[in-house]
Amino acid sequence: MDFRTDVMTYWKAGFPGLYVVSSEEPRVEEILLGAVKEMAAEPAVKKDGDKPRLYIWTLTRGWVDGTAPGLPEVKVSGFSGNAKDPEGGALEMAERFPPRTIALFKDYHHWMDFPNVMRRIRDLAELYKGSKRRMAVFCAPRLPYQRDAGVGLPPEIANDLTLVDLPLPTREELGRVLDALVTAPQNAITPPLADERDKLLEAATGMTTAQAENAFALAWLVNKAFGAGAVQTVYECKTAAVKKSGSLECLLQSGESLDDVGGFNLYKSFVERKVATFTKTAREFGLRRSKGVLLLGAPGTGKSLCAKATATALKLPLLRADIGALYGSFVGDSERNTREMIKMAEAMSPVVLWIDEIDKTMGSATAAGLTSDVTQRVIGTILTWRQESTAPVFVVATANRLDKLDPALMRPGRFDAVFWVDLPGEEERAYIFKIHLRKKQRDKLAWVPPKALIAMAKRAEGYSGAEIAEAVEEGLLEAFHRSGSDRELAIRDIMMALERSKPLSETAEKELSMMREWLKGKCRPVASEGLLFEPPAAGQSRRTVG
Repeated sequence: MDFRTDVMTYWKAGFPGLYVVSSEEPRVEEILLGAVKEMAAEPAVKKDGDKPRLYIWTLTRGWVDGTAPGLPEVKVSGFSGNAKDPEGGALEMAERFPPRTIALFKDYHHWMDFPNVMRRIRDLAELYKGSKRRMAVFCAPRLPYQRDAGVGLPPEIANDLTLVDLPLPTREELGRVLDALVTAPQNAITPPLADERDKLLEAATGMTTAQAENAFALAWLVNKAFGAGAVQTVYECKTAAVKKSGSLECLLQSGESLDDVGGFNLYKSFVERKVATFTKTAREFGLRRSKGVLLLGAPGTGKSLCAKATATALKLPLLRADIGALYGSFVGDSERNTREMIKMAEAMSPVVLWIDEIDKTMGSATAAGLTSDVTQRVIGTILTWRQESTAPVFVVATANRLDKLDPALMRPGRFDAVFWVDLPGEEERAYIFKIHLRKKQRDKLAWVPPKALIAMAKRAEGYSGAEIAEAVEEGLLEAFHRSGSDRELAIRDIMMALERSKPLSETAEKELSMMREWLKGKCRPVASEGLLFEPPAAGQSRRTVG
């Protein structure tokens, strides 16, 4: 069910109160008003003459009639108190409202842990139960803060108020926002073409209605048309809005491709097969959308690059989740942040959600002064979502430390596959050297045939992709340092850089050995052994960051 349907169902069922966590007050108000109008159109309601109403309370105005033009002050018989008083008059007046009334309290969370207020809310809930079809709706940007227990509904009223999630606006709702902006007489905006409109709405998906309205207005103001430039402006606005959430970063299209990854032939084949599951044809055939993958491996082995390249292969935007940012200081903050991250990812779907270093959940919780129970609830929320959600969100989770990894992540049903990213083999290392030399525009030097690449790859045994990238960079620095720009990069420069560095296989030999032993039979390798080295074809742009 959508939010409006939920409201109607709860209202008709006689629920006394709802709590909506949302900063979108106008949207909540619009939906509630729509529910009131829908009930008013029912034949039985028309017959008995009990007109449904929406009354709205704010600290500054008291109670106003949301169903009447101009939002006039609400007056009820027998009430002589101060309707603006949150601890007394506001609730006392609500007790006297007529049947079929929705009483909307805005920003009332500031007073909900006061003992006298909790008691009056319970009394109001008891009064609203039954056949009169009255319902209180509390709307606030966050849950109340309890001085003794942190963030959340106080237990005294938790059974009286149903917590309802307001999803981010649908494309249809965003379309109405765009249409309202375009048709407003004062704006003088040329309506977008059908294709332009679709692209604008796609770009705005995942934004609130207010954010979308501002983005559309800015797009027109800057571009004077709703073409490609306007779409890019909306994307930029969305990127900024997502970043404000603190836990997500919108990368849109990363620009990296699977061709930019050295080796990983088994993983590439896996992703290429999964592309089809996001098509309409696959849905009609009965295939479910892929859930995602878990990539395990030491730092610098290419996991992050794989996440970016996967988004490109699936032709989907990329969202990067910051696990550390999910943890809040107050009780309930971490779980709420996790739910908000999931809600935003689903609203922006289809997308690739990259959860980087998911093994850091324990460390992040400790840094925030939280217990391991919080970590379990955060991971549990993510896992339950992965298990049950049907939204087109492909998750790429990466992890470096197996000793910090929740074992539940590896159970069947969470991800489509779990991959082990080991250090690259000889031919993979040669491939990676070739890619980095191409990136530095040195791939056509006379000394760069496959034979020389294999020689460097042999010397770089035990090096990760990131360490190979650093060796090429240090080789360039060595060549420049020796004779400025008069001497070109030579193979000896890279060999010297390799001599000066210690690879991961030496600095973390014990840890790598333990990882390999522990992962035997538990996950798939990203590459098969004995790959034939195939350097990038001339004219192709391939990069790797290991």
